[in-house]
Amino acid sequence: MNILFDTNVVIDLFTDTDDFKAAFTAVDVALLRDFKLWLPACSTPSIRYLLTARKLMKAADARRAFGDLLQLFSIADTTSADCLAAYEHEHRDYEDDLIAHSAHRTGIDFIVTRNSRDFEKSPVPVLSPTEFVDLFKLPNIVYGWETLPEA
Repeated sequence: MNILFDTNVVIDLFTDTDDFKAAFTAVDVALLRDFKLWLPACSTPSIRYLLTARKLMKAADARRAFGDLLQLFSIADTTSADCLAAYEHEHRDYEDDLIAHSAHRTGIDFIVTRNSRDFEKSPVPVLSPTEFVDLFKLPNIVYGWETLPEA
């Protein structure tokens, strides 16, 4: 299965918030399920920039972290046809529409994002990180921030 992670979820991997927990769990579930992880090519400059601009880490650390992301995720390229489709079907945000059309052409099964509303007209189904985890989490995995089920 092919899962594309939106910019906001990827950036959440570098924060110390509840959004981190949801993003980390979603990525981990995808890896444990042996799903293929994808990033949209059009988002890579933003991801690279936000790692340092938000003061999430020093420039050298951001460069290494970005390199690690490029090793972990495949990149869904953006074509001129994607640009035209996003323009013609623009809903709320051109960049999100571009991601959706690129994901569709690439054969992505789900887009994981915190902003589902921005992808309302996406040709690819959209899930929040929590919805993704609820749908695909292996039953025998418990994360440190989760409450253990009663025996």
